[in-house]
Amino acid sequence: MNGYIRATEDVDILIKKNIENIKKLVNFLSSYGEGYGSQLQDSDFEYEEGAVRLIEQFPIDIFVIMGGNRYEDLTKFVQTIDVAGYPIPFLNAEGLIQLKKNSVREKDKIDVLNLKKLHDL
Repeated sequence: MNGYIRATEDVDILIKKNIENIKKLVNFLSSYGEGYGSQLQDSDFEYEEGAVRLIEQFPIDIFVIMGGNRYEDLTKFVQTIDVAGYPIPFLNAEGLIQLKKNSVREKDKIDVLNLKKLHDL
């Protein structure tokens, strides 16, 4: 979506932590795949680093804080695309750089370099 493609094993989702939002997420995940998402509760989503991992057709990592950022910190970098009539929000290149710039993972460092080069940032 940002013009830079690399293989990944999972999908990372950063959510805004409030009861209504978590209920919507759990409701959706309950009908996705085998429905293991129905077992998730509000208490599974704390304001701390680390993800709740749901493994269905592919792993989904759900974060409340990612790389020191909350959802609210990154909203200015959110863009939306339409997929089969559903709006799908995603981080633009600048947002991904913000998210990954302090990572210790080598693949994140490479992502940052490639995104900066591709987008002249």
